[in-house]
Amino acid sequence: MTFSLTTSNQSTVAPKPTMADFAKAADAYAGQSTFERILTGKSANTRIAYQTDLETWKSYLSAGGLDVSGCDYGNDPACWRGITHGVVIAYVEWLKQQGFSIASINRKLSCVRAFCAMAAQAGVIPGDVLAMIQTVGTIRRGQGLEIDRGRKQTRINRPNAKKAKSVELIPAQAHSLKAQPNTPQGRRDALLMCLLLDHGLRAGEVAVLTLNNFNLQHGTVTFWRDKVEKEQTHELTRDTLTALRNYIDSGDIQPMELLLRASLKSGALGKGGMSEVAISARVRALGARINVIGLSAHDCRHYWATDAQRNGTDGFTLMQAGGWTSMQTVQRYIDANQIANHGVKLSNK
Repeated sequence: MTFSLTTSNQSTVAPKPTMADFAKAADAYAGQSTFERILTGKSANTRIAYQTDLETWKSYLSAGGLDVSGCDYGNDPACWRGITHGVVIAYVEWLKQQGFSIASINRKLSCVRAFCAMAAQAGVIPGDVLAMIQTVGTIRRGQGLEIDRGRKQTRINRPNAKKAKSVELIPAQAHSLKAQPNTPQGRRDALLMCLLLDHGLRAGEVAVLTLNNFNLQHGTVTFWRDKVEKEQTHELTRDTLTALRNYIDSGDIQPMELLLRASLKSGALGKGGMSEVAISARVRALGARINVIGLSAHDCRHYWATDAQRNGTDGFTLMQAGGWTSMQTVQRYIDANQIANHGVKLSNK
């Protein structure tokens, strides 16, 4: 976008613009380019995550009867005109009813607040309205536990569903989940399961990956952990690297699109991009094929942590690799799946 100042009535001797004219033109330019200027400073992963969360926002508005088909909430400030804090509060309640996890609700709320702030800078949302929107706070952990106890359906179909007890996997089952058929969907599924089982990525972290996140020469993947706001690099396991090469060499992925492509009923792959919900559904379906019922992406993360611990990975290394901020969190992932008295030495044993 190029900034220029012109006057509407050009004459042989055009009057010079006043400061008020100049300021008006500059303000108009600043408003129109607000999203572009701010989003340019964000990482590619953050921009992709915003796209995913804005799709949920559009689904909410559509569920309320609004026609949002022509609105580009990620680029057009005008789409945010008329938003109030009541609309945002209702959005949070809708997310709860839909079964989104507390972490997902908080992230999606933060996305909406960020775009409302940008829309306010563009002059679309009044300052007093923005101030009220910003009072809609994220849900703290204690509040989240109470919310989950009070709702009949918690995290339905969510990829990071933290169930009371995770679905346990054994290595043979994990191997089967990674050994998918040599078909377009099978190659995609193999890569998906490798990223979940061999690297412990969250479904939301996988959903925003592109080929640019991978370095085939070094055999690594660099990705953004939105939950803890940090970038990490993992060395790809042999299975993951093989699955990635098969996916690329077969022409299943295009350089500029999201890594995972949607499924078509014909067995082919559709457009680039699988939502967290779609990833969760796919993992559940793949688990059912080998008689593991109710499998989620989060269960795969539990398996990864437990398998690493059983094979001698120390707690600190596991905490770093998993993107956790405390050892207590690490323990929650491995305690449910390990023998409680393993390592206890008794005189009669």
